[in-house]
Amino acid sequence: MLKCKNRFLQVIMMLILFSATGFSSMECFIAEPEGYCKQAIITARREIWQKINAGGAGSGSVAIMDNGNLMYFEGFGMSNREKRIPVNADTVFNIASVSKVFTAAAIMRLVDSDRVDLDTPVINYLKGFSMADPRYREITVRMLLNHTSGIPGTTMANTDGYSYNTMTNDLILENLRQSHLIHKPGAFAVYCNDGFSLAEMIVEVVSGKTFADFLTDEIFIPLKLEKTGVAADASEKGIPAIYYAAADGEARPLEIVSALGAGGLSANVLDLCRFADCFSDEGNHIFSPTSLKEMKLPQPCKFSDKVKNDFMSFGLGWDYTNLPQYKTEGIQVLGKSGDSMHYGTMLFTVPAIRLSVAVTMTGTEPEAIKIAGDLLKDVLVGKGIFTNSEEKVNLPVLPQALPEDYAKYDGYYVGSSGNLSRICVDSENNRVNIHSFINGEMLPAATFYYNNGNLYDEPFNENYYYFLSTENKDYLMLSALGTDYLYMEKLEALSNPRSLIIDIEGKQWLRRNVRPFEINTLASNHIQVSHSLENLPGYSFFNGIQRIESPYFANYAANTMREQKDLTLFKQEGNWWAQTFDLLYSSAEKVTVLEKPSVAIAIGKKGYSEWLRIPTTCFLTVKISGTGKVIVFSSDGSVDTIIHEEGDDNGMIFIEEGSFIEFVGNPGDIFSLKRY
Repeated sequence: MLKCKNRFLQVIMMLILFSATGFSSMECFIAEPEGYCKQAIITARREIWQKINAGGAGSGSVAIMDNGNLMYFEGFGMSNREKRIPVNADTVFNIASVSKVFTAAAIMRLVDSDRVDLDTPVINYLKGFSMADPRYREITVRMLLNHTSGIPGTTMANTDGYSYNTMTNDLILENLRQSHLIHKPGAFAVYCNDGFSLAEMIVEVVSGKTFADFLTDEIFIPLKLEKTGVAADASEKGIPAIYYAAADGEARPLEIVSALGAGGLSANVLDLCRFADCFSDEGNHIFSPTSLKEMKLPQPCKFSDKVKNDFMSFGLGWDYTNLPQYKTEGIQVLGKSGDSMHYGTMLFTVPAIRLSVAVTMTGTEPEAIKIAGDLLKDVLVGKGIFTNSEEKVNLPVLPQALPEDYAKYDGYYVGSSGNLSRICVDSENNRVNIHSFINGEMLPAATFYYNNGNLYDEPFNENYYYFLSTENKDYLMLSALGTDYLYMEKLEALSNPRSLIIDIEGKQWLRRNVRPFEINTLASNHIQVSHSLENLPGYSFFNGIQRIESPYFANYAANTMREQKDLTLFKQEGNWWAQTFDLLYSSAEKVTVLEKPSVAIAIGKKGYSEWLRIPTTCFLTVKISGTGKVIVFSSDGSVDTIIHEEGDDNGMIFIEEGSFIEFVGNPGDIFSLKRY
């Protein structure tokens, strides 16, 4: 009886929701409700509502376009709850890294007009581009677009925020001038956002137009993409989808990625499908036949022929130029995902049959990639192009004895973002244990068993891992759905380990180069604790792991992992400072301790954040004069409270003993505190 009652309440709530949103014909468009899209529609509704109900997503939209015709479009949830606006055809979402395909397309438009050559060095176009590593001169335009440049990753300070930072490209160039490459250009494919920012700059320098204007003239207008543009101007194109935090249901400010070429565009799913259609054989073309062919080709790196299966080879802007499950049946699929702090997007297109699927959502775990992949399969099966064989029953993978030479793989490994792992080869028990680390503490192991050259963490898992040795380096590879990925790289045991000028073990560091518009989610990196490991002499740990090369400098520890950060130490105003790639910190040892009952904090000419440490538990009031914000951190470095209201006192804040307070503002901003 209770179950029936709950079901009745659910139906009533759905009726209220639908009546409140007032669905129009365009908010749910189905060309063939009983046709080949039927299963895809069922899948879209089930999976997106499941994500929304579970709190991983807040809203979303789906489009399927076939042969230039819209077959299915539907919006889910509300784009603006306060104004009771449902997600519809006017709703635009941040598409994050899907922007990269637009950037690659812009470069190819310049290639078609003979103003850019893909295999010409970047320095021929960008005179202001240089790096501390002389190999940067070998980076070509193609390497920017296929992630093989060797540039470490992402200049992220103040590029992801609540307003557009006009200085972003200057900051990226400044940061790269003092940075090194992680590998020789062309050797590996390591995902890199900064490469697409450089491509954006090339577009502007060569064309003489702003990046936004060039995209408008060369791509948006020819393809009739009326809802696509710079995310900072999303409200001019349509109704921006607002992200509402699952924890409190409150709206968050619109997220703006200022690195436009890497991830700063917004669009609706209809425009994404129209854009993807231009890569089809019969689509609305904007490229020459040569450039169109190039845009659909895989762009392998020199490492690609070392692996067992198809290697994760990027295209020009695309993440995927083939999916193995379709490639075996002669179907090429192009795909690009995009994930930012609060948005997720996935775009798939099958050029040969002019079919595209787009999904875009708000949320912190939207899983747009999985949902779009499921929809693509449903449509291909529905059209009879792909055979959806019955789910096969996998036989369990039985553990076998480890090969004798597996002992050589025992050691420390580096993964994405410089994260450390310890791989322990247990030959006695025929298993491999992998430990992760958090703040220098080793976590319990995940156990893997050997079978026929591979490692499995579950007996029925189709995905597996394997070790690969080449050119005197060892790697742990991941094979998933027929594609191989670089998962970890083994650290070199240093014969002559070096030390830094200071002992960094257990030191707290406070970030200083934060601007008020930077997104609040990044506040979690504002306090860092550096450390070392006794069993790894010659390495430092600060926002990842580094290999110490001098008393003042530690370089990237691995050649193949994305988002690593180097470390530079220097003395300033009697205190030690540290820079890890683009993030600037000062030691917490010299931070001012709040002792007076009232104090005024001013932001200096350089705009650096100011910090206070609170010695005793108390209450505080804060008054902000200017455009700044105040961030309160607990003694363990976790974010406690964020205040960003200019004007009157913001009420009393409870502060625990040992907490830190960060004052973020523009030069001249003043913060007035009173302690009670």
